[in-house]
This record gives sequence, C-alpha cells and structure tokens, in this order.
Amino acid sequence: MALMTNTYAKHGPPYVILLSFLSGIIILLCGLLQLGFLIDFISLPVIAGFTSAAALTITSGQWKSLLGLSIDLAHKSHTDAGVTDYYIDIVNNIASIRWQDTALGLSCCVVLLLLRALNRTNWFKPIKGEKSSSIQRLTNRLPANTLRIIDKIIWFICTARNAIIVIICLLLAWFLDPELHNCKTDPDDCV
Repeated sequence: MALMTNTYAKHGPPYVILLSFLSGIIILLCGLLQLGFLIDFISLPVIAGFTSAAALTITSGQWKSLLGLSIDLAHKSHTDAGVTDYYIDIVNNIASIRWQDTALGLSCCVVLLLLRALNRTNWFKPIKGEKSSSIQRLTNRLPANTLRIIDKIIWFICTARNAIIVIICLLLAWFLDPELHNCKTDPDDCV
C-alpha cells in the first residue's frame, strides 16, 4: 500500500494528510455499516498472498536502516520497480554501511528471537508429571515462591521485550554513536 501512496506523497504533506484522512473515513464508514462480512468473500489464498507481499515489502524497506546505509539522491534508484529499488539502492551504496548500526541491529534481532524462545519454554514452571527438562528440574530446586517470582519476571521481560530493546538500544546509541556530536552542533547535517 505504501508503494501506491508514494505516487501521491511526492506532492507534499497536504496530500499525505488528505489521503490518511480519507482512508480513515472509509474505514470508519465500513465499521459503522458493519461491512466486515465482505471479507468472507475474499479467498484465503488472496489474503495469504496480500499478507506475504506486505511482509516482504516491509522487510525490504528495513534493510537500509538495519545496515545503516546513507543513500543520497544522486545514487538513489529511480526505476519505479517497487521492492527491487530497495535492493538496487543497497547494492549501489554498499560502501556506506555503518558497521555500528549493523552490529546493533543484528544483535537486537538475535536477542528478540532468544527472548521469544525463552518465553515459550517451561523452564521456570513447576514440574507437572514425569516429563521435564534438566533445566526445569534444576530451577525447581528453588523454593516455590521464588520460582513463581522468577517466572513472573521472565514473563514480564519476554512480554515487554520490544520496548526493553528499544530503550536499551536508544541508550547505547546515545552513548556510543561517534557522530552524535555532529547532531548537537549541526542538526541539519545529522544522519
């Protein structure tokens, strides 16, 4: 959908605001008229294809930020090939990768996936039945109240993992960014 709105967004912020407002009005009217049943007429493969295409478009658009690329307008791809433009820009500007952004982004992805996996384990739950892992048997040696508190803390951290990662990375970037002084002295030249 962003690729479709890009045509009108080139005309400036008033068009973007108008497009957002009209989209909201249409969605509000569909809700008030209870037109949700219309989705039943769209086949499952079409919905799956649309969802997959949206996921690919969003993922492709994030690679530039994950790699910390600086793409100037002189080297930006203007082929209007949709998602392919993102990858053309990455290949053409591969020399401007910031290793700090890449390391921080990839480590955040790994930590998020590990926390999601930790949330799906039963390591900090009381043993029920004979089937248990060695880590669960080890943690069940703790007193019941302590185990319950640890389980709630782990659940909270795993549930709030996105917000926690954003705050930690914000602080890391603030303290470790070598170009932060440029942003303070010359905000127009800030990356």
